[in-house]
Amino acid sequence: MLMLLVIHTGSSKRSDLIRQQMRAVGLHQALSPVMDVARDARWGRVHETYGEDPYLCSAMAVAFTRGLQGDDLRQGAIATGKHFLGYGLSEAGQNMAATQIGTRELYETFARPFEAAIREAGLGSIMNSYSEINGIPVGSSREILTDLLREVMGFSGFVVSDYMTIEMLQRRMGTATSPSQAGAQAPGRCSRPGSAARGAATKGAATPAVSDNIVPKEPRRSDAVRSGPCCRFALIPGGKPGR
Repeated sequence: MLMLLVIHTGSSKRSDLIRQQMRAVGLHQALSPVMDVARDARWGRVHETYGEDPYLCSAMAVAFTRGLQGDDLRQGAIATGKHFLGYGLSEAGQNMAATQIGTRELYETFARPFEAAIREAGLGSIMNSYSEINGIPVGSSREILTDLLREVMGFSGFVVSDYMTIEMLQRRMGTATSPSQAGAQAPGRCSRPGSAARGAATKGAATPAVSDNIVPKEPRRSDAVRSGPCCRFALIPGGKPGR
């Protein structure tokens, strides 16, 4: 029943209804749909996906995105494809475990639904996965979130971190020794409320990070700065998406 419910939300008519309900209560972004290709039945989130077939997952992802965002984003809601990338084939089917997938399979199988939604439906947002790929946490992987996602797949929207991703770079992955350093590792990304990096910034921890050269005093105009406001501006009547 849960699988059928997830598949039903893949229709553009059903997601169009969700869009209307969201707009009615003032919500403009959905942290959905799940575009993971599930290849291990032991994984506890299989029921959230559209299944194991990348073609089916792609078709459902495109339909959901089209219905939710609509023809005019000023009357739509931003869809968020998740979890980028390879989250449906983690080691031993454990949630948040490492992902060991070859480059070709990663792109041709697991990235396929995301790319379809990007190119055919103008997907506005993507959420990263908690896992690591080839030893590198996806949340800090420029190879995955910039080189593959933006340069190869043509994504121009914004990336939101899966809840505690940036905090996990310090507390779980051990790639950072402080919240500010963890935030600096994220390649041009947006942090969701509640992350340690965001909390550190509001408490003034960003100042020593700048003085210690963890964060540049005059950072480059990142993907997050370029794409985030443009997507949100497109939601405003009279606004136009663009850079």
